[in-house]
Amino acid sequence: MRDVILIAIALIVAFILGSMRAPRDRRSRSMPRKKDGLTKPIPLDITVLFANLDDFVTLFEQIGHQRGAIIINEYYSIMTPIIRRHDGYLQHRAFDSLFICFGPILSASRANHAEQAIRAVLDMQNAMDLLNDRLTSRGLPQVRMRAGIATGQAIVGDVGTPEFSQFTAIGVAVNTARSLEKACKTTEARNLVNAEARARTLNLFRFRPITPTFDPNNLLIESFEAIGRI
Repeated sequence: MRDVILIAIALIVAFILGSMRAPRDRRSRSMPRKKDGLTKPIPLDITVLFANLDDFVTLFEQIGHQRGAIIINEYYSIMTPIIRRHDGYLQHRAFDSLFICFGPILSASRANHAEQAIRAVLDMQNAMDLLNDRLTSRGLPQVRMRAGIATGQAIVGDVGTPEFSQFTAIGVAVNTARSLEKACKTTEARNLVNAEARARTLNLFRFRPITPTFDPNNLLIESFEAIGRI
């Protein structure tokens, strides 16, 4: 019986993700393109944001796929407009996980992409408070979002083989943002920002230092929590 339930959950999740996948921004790209239409991977200075819901897979199994689908639908319907409003590129969405890039991804930009990312995550967190009020009023459990933000270098473009490639970002900034997002679980911070993102936005936001975080390679990451605008 449990196997049948797990299969049903997997099918429901696949349907939700397939039906909700947001269209990519089709503005003219400033990045060089190959003759076969692929975007050549190049190093870029960008800001990466990873967001996730705490223990949502466990919660999904506990409350059932129908109620879980309501929560994830509400979550995406609120977060997607915020990401677009701050010129974020939604690179990947998998269940409750969001992978977002800010900077000259698809078009030239002189904007402070660290500022864009932090403004986005603060708006996302405010939206989570409103979402939880709505969930409570409907008899649904509250959820908590954690996020990691890192500014730095990444390789951006189509990565893969001639048979299959994917437009993505890889590199130090991506790995650092992912590590910071995961570290929120142990530091109890709502978001963690790397030192470079903080340095570029010191006159715009208030931060509090957090105990240094270790990445998967056991390297120290100096981190801060963005707690509001100045």
